[in-house]
Amino acid sequence: MRGQYLIFIIIVIWSFSSLGQEDRTSENLGDCSGAVQHQLNTSMEAEFTGKAGFNNDTKLYHDRLRLSSYNTFWITTQPPTNGKLSLKLTSLPHPAEIALFQTQEGNGCKAIHEQRADLIYSVKKTTENSSSFEVTVSPKYRYYLYINTTEDTKNDFSLSSSFQPQEKQSGHPELEKKVDLREQDGSKAFAVRIVDNTTQLPIDAAIMIEGSKTFNALYNANVLIFPDNKYLSFRMQVNAEGYMFKDTMIDCRTIESDTITIGMNTFKRKDQIELDGIQFKSESHELVETAKPVIRKLRDFLAVNRNIKIELIGHVFKEGRNTWRAKHFSKKRAKRVKSYLVQNGIQEDRISVKGKGNAEMIYPEPSTEAEIQANRRVEIKIK
Repeated sequence: MRGQYLIFIIIVIWSFSSLGQEDRTSENLGDCSGAVQHQLNTSMEAEFTGKAGFNNDTKLYHDRLRLSSYNTFWITTQPPTNGKLSLKLTSLPHPAEIALFQTQEGNGCKAIHEQRADLIYSVKKTTENSSSFEVTVSPKYRYYLYINTTEDTKNDFSLSSSFQPQEKQSGHPELEKKVDLREQDGSKAFAVRIVDNTTQLPIDAAIMIEGSKTFNALYNANVLIFPDNKYLSFRMQVNAEGYMFKDTMIDCRTIESDTITIGMNTFKRKDQIELDGIQFKSESHELVETAKPVIRKLRDFLAVNRNIKIELIGHVFKEGRNTWRAKHFSKKRAKRVKSYLVQNGIQEDRISVKGKGNAEMIYPEPSTEAEIQANRRVEIKIK
């Protein structure tokens, strides 16, 4: 009887132990459940962790994947519509094995772990350190890219993607979020569309209208429909997560078409941008009055893109060598912009500052006051 009781205890312990291992969710980059989210039509750099994840997600695909999981990295993405997805991996160690899975299940990693996901592409590289391939994709599926090497390395590798939708024009009403500002639905209209500059697909955006007598407000949309009025004019500021903001003046007197398309560009790590208008008074770190609306746009951009950090780089106009005083003064200008952003709701640890003095003047030998003023500026670097 005691022996049977002991066997029962062992079975129960083993069952709960196995269940815990099977259901384990890991945030490790080497596990599917820790996969990095990749935004299409961008490039990214990452580094191997030097080891496999905890879950051995691909063990049931051993008939098609030749390398045992040793040093793994997972990336995931989902296309907005049907199309072609091209992926290019560079700086890979070798041997390396690459696999792409697709699944419609909500828990895609569990589907892979239990061999219910489709393995739609796999290749083993033994000598080359790069790999490129193209697949047809659908928004019904989430895609998981698996990279594995038997090298004991923590080296960097790069991934770039290019997504080409089947229909490049506006034939995607399911993606459109319209706000109709006409008083009568059937009346003549003028429309503004917000799209990804590469794919031409509509993207969710926060659109601020200013300078209009009737329509000044903030709209969450990607299509705004206005009454057809040739005297209509306004300033439009557009913010969308993952994109550089855009400030556009709309004047219907200069527009012949009934539709304006505003293309938004994605931003990448290490991008450096100069915002026109962040300028300072001579021999001062005080902002000129016209700079404040520009900094508000930067604040809105940071509010929409909550996961990015920036570096503010200050510059001065000064003839001669780049002195310590010039660098210190330019850093104070960058700090002034940071102070405004922090006072208006942006977390301080998202912003660092640097002063470059007169090392990178736009106009080393300015001939006008405007060129001198352009040298007194702050640039923004995406970190």
